[in-house]
Amino acid sequence: MLRQITGEVSLFAVGGGSYLGLFKNARLTLAAATQEASPASRIGKKAQPVTKGSTLTFSVMSNKSGSSTAARVTVKDVTSFAIGGTDLRGHVQEGTLSGRFGTKEGAGWADVWDYPNVTDKDFEFDGSMMIPIAGGGGLVLIDKMLDPATLDDLAATFALTVDGIAIQIPMTVDRVELGLQDKDLQLVSTHLMGASPDTGAYPTLPTATGTVLEKVLVTPYNPLAFQLQSRATYGKSFEGEIVPTSVAMRFRRGELVMIDYSFVAVGAVAPIAA
Repeated sequence: MLRQITGEVSLFAVGGGSYLGLFKNARLTLAAATQEASPASRIGKKAQPVTKGSTLTFSVMSNKSGSSTAARVTVKDVTSFAIGGTDLRGHVQEGTLSGRFGTKEGAGWADVWDYPNVTDKDFEFDGSMMIPIAGGGGLVLIDKMLDPATLDDLAATFALTVDGIAIQIPMTVDRVELGLQDKDLQLVSTHLMGASPDTGAYPTLPTATGTVLEKVLVTPYNPLAFQLQSRATYGKSFEGEIVPTSVAMRFRRGELVMIDYSFVAVGAVAPIAA
């Protein structure tokens, strides 16, 4: 028997833009929360549905700006990468910039579906850097941690520009490790945590909200519309509104830049209206 395959997905759109030609994987989950409803007089348990909710996760590539051949964005398209003003683009091996978005439930008694509201956001970076023979590279991050006189120099602006989109986030260097492995390069691994200012934008950049990435970073509390059609005929269609719970940009030399998104539905998910 022939089966439906992923290559037959006919529609996948988020925030007004199509991901049909860019997504690598996706998962839509529809779930009911249950409460245990059996009486004490029974040994068997009874699951009773009390609410409905949905999540959407997917990983996507990006096309280079102005590309007529649909060339994908790679780490070669990262035109700047700096921590605390030090350019580390020539020394970094890999890194992941992550955003996490906290939600609180906004549904009332009469609502069947969950209505999560984004109430906070935070960012972090994990990366590993090589060390030049003459010093520098990842060692500058160790110098920040070794300063005996102050904690202030652990504050560091994280700055990254990839394919023309500039990201700038105030952060704190909270961990640095020197890794020494048999017959390998010395590596400095670091972890940075977000440090939101008391006033002003967070992150500092971007400020535009044209792409889904920008919308997630700048205004995660604004729901985005999504549509998904598993197959043009004999498939299933879905549409609704979603807010982010996490985003992660993954960078590794010689590879495509990948973005992993996790969203939760705001209200009902339904078949696409005819």
